[in-house]
Amino acid sequence: MAEFKDKDEEIKYWKEKCIELEKDLAELSESSKQVENELEALLQDADKNNKELRTKNNRMKLDFETLQDKLSQFQEDSFRQIEELQQANTTFQEREENYKKYIRELEQKNDDLERSQRETHTSYREYNEKFNGALEKIAILQDELCEKESLKATVQRLKDEASELRQEIKIQEKKMLSEQEKSAADRRRSSFRLATMPGSLDIGNTAPNKNKNSAQNLRKSRSPEPPRAKTMGVSSLCCPTCGRRCKNKSGLASHMRSHKTEPSVPLAASSRTRRRRSSVH
Repeated sequence: MAEFKDKDEEIKYWKEKCIELEKDLAELSESSKQVENELEALLQDADKNNKELRTKNNRMKLDFETLQDKLSQFQEDSFRQIEELQQANTTFQEREENYKKYIRELEQKNDDLERSQRETHTSYREYNEKFNGALEKIAILQDELCEKESLKATVQRLKDEASELRQEIKIQEKKMLSEQEKSAADRRRSSFRLATMPGSLDIGNTAPNKNKNSAQNLRKSRSPEPPRAKTMGVSSLCCPTCGRRCKNKSGLASHMRSHKTEPSVPLAASSRTRRRRSSVH
């Protein structure tokens, strides 16, 4: 506390303090007014901002609600699409499994078809080989049949010739018997005549020998000489025994087998059959 000398100083002092305080109060009141004005302006601005924010908030709420509705609809649509896609995926998986099973069945069927095709190819080859062998056998049998027919014809002809030869032999035997009877009668007559003459024994012995020689010469003249086989040229398809020329090796083989089973015939007949075979083939 300040010390005063007298009351006047104290009064002056307090007056001065009051004046200072009044100035300070006036300044404070002015400053408070200014602050109030500022605060009022700030409040007005805050109210405006609050109103704007409320409107924005309301607008945002509306937007939020619309967005929520859109989100819910989108979620529903997405869930529906997901369900549809899941169903489609399950159907596609089932189809894929069915296609895989079908592909496996087709592969198995393809393997079976390839196996059957191989078997058919092998069987076709075997049947083709058998067919070719059968054709060769048929050709050989046809050649053998032709040869048999030709052999039958030649046998029939030989039989006819043999019957003719038998008839000729019978005729010749009859002639020979008649000639022998005549010669015997002549010998008897000559022997009877020469019996009375000297040297009759020598003449009687020479006469029968002459008759025998004449009979043998007559038989040789009657029997035909066997003709020689014709040569058909040197080739691999010609028969070495008879000279017959065949068309192929199978025919030659069958012909060679026929020589092994061929019966023994006279030379004249065999030469005739060879000529006939060469003319046929």
